[in-house]
Amino acid sequence: MNKGRGRFLALLLVLILICPPARVRAEAEMMTELQDRYGAMDALNRLRTGLGLRTLSMDGALNEAAGAHSAYMDSHRSLSSLERQQEPGFTGVTPIDRMYYTGFSGQSAYELTAYRTEDYETMLEEALHDPYRRYMLLYPGCDSIGFGRRGDYSDVLLGCGDDLSWKDTLALYPYPGQQEVGNCFLRQLSEPPSEVREASIRSQIGEPVTVTYYSAGNASVEFRELKVTFTDTKRGREVAFFSILPQDHPKLPNTLMIYPLEPYNADTRYEITLSAQVYREDEWIADIEQKWSYTSSGPDSIGEVSRWEALMALAEAFQVPAEPLTEEPAEVFRDYAYDAEDPASCQIYWMLEKGVLRKQSDGSALEAEEGITREQMAIWMMRLLRVCDASLYYAERLDYSDTFEDINRCSAEGKTAVQRAYLLGLVQDQGGGKFSPDAYITRTEFDEWLTALSGLLETAEEEAEKKE
Repeated sequence: MNKGRGRFLALLLVLILICPPARVRAEAEMMTELQDRYGAMDALNRLRTGLGLRTLSMDGALNEAAGAHSAYMDSHRSLSSLERQQEPGFTGVTPIDRMYYTGFSGQSAYELTAYRTEDYETMLEEALHDPYRRYMLLYPGCDSIGFGRRGDYSDVLLGCGDDLSWKDTLALYPYPGQQEVGNCFLRQLSEPPSEVREASIRSQIGEPVTVTYYSAGNASVEFRELKVTFTDTKRGREVAFFSILPQDHPKLPNTLMIYPLEPYNADTRYEITLSAQVYREDEWIADIEQKWSYTSSGPDSIGEVSRWEALMALAEAFQVPAEPLTEEPAEVFRDYAYDAEDPASCQIYWMLEKGVLRKQSDGSALEAEEGITREQMAIWMMRLLRVCDASLYYAERLDYSDTFEDINRCSAEGKTAVQRAYLLGLVQDQGGGKFSPDAYITRTEFDEWLTALSGLLETAEEEAEKKE
């Protein structure tokens, strides 16, 4: 036996003999919990420091209150910031009630709850997507924090102490120079406006922008004479957006919310120029003149392309008929019904009739928010190509020895589809000669594949016209 391994086993045996296994597990779990708490607090403090805000300190009373409320939520299997009297585990109706119950002496509190999150840091990162919860995490008056988790339920409490004498503070998010800014799903946002829902591409938009004027005493403000430009600098074009002024939203009376009406493109610098006059109680208090930029995530993390979006883009590329079907189809999708008056619905069911979509593997959750894998995208492209242009589909001779190293990870159909798509110049590897069939296709790749596909179809059409 290796000497090092022998010493390790001997030490482990001693620990087991000295400490009961249950106690060892409990202490290990507590250590993991503490690391999780401090890691999340440190990450949030780095962000707050960069924005010129005071840092937070861990507070025992807040930890106790957060732990009690997460236990309450777990016992009742309900995600809520309120508790009901007379129910087991009750320690206070509101967050501030529960914090006072555990001995907190501050003035006010904010609470964030979550269900089934990986860790506290991930929980806070996801909360930053939402303008409402972002407001809490960046509130200048907060100076303490507490964490609690029980089962699937997590709770974070932000406490505001006695010293609320901070000055008026302007906070921009995404902040100037921020990198790796991604997209988010509408389900991650609180009360997304109907205009944003209607314009989003399969429930996905770019990270919302907030310009918050934290007024001393948390007083409401108004933005007047507002001027905003929002630019995609890589493409040199303006980004369409929907905005809400602070005076038009009672829940965030200090924040200008700017929602991009499209997902971000990968590796792109977005620039915002903003000017406004700030009024409090009809009295001018400040002028805002800001110009800043941030950069979106790279192609591996900018966001997923949904099944619905992929199908609609392919339908457009192949000019799939949008006329009503001659016969009413049987309903086969759990989440999508045929509508003869909807061109998109006609296209979907045309593809179903032609075998491009299949009931079991493709049609069970058509409008799911999950992304589409690289293999599935290649399969749909090749199925449509076989239906719409069989001669082009069979134009290349398959040779699996001259393709991706991981081609055998694909299904039988996927293997053929990926090989044909590769030989036709429609798909590329992920680096190192690998295709990575199970990986979700990135938005950048999606655009590249569609561009190549459109070019291929246009060339084939031109050659066919010449022969005629």
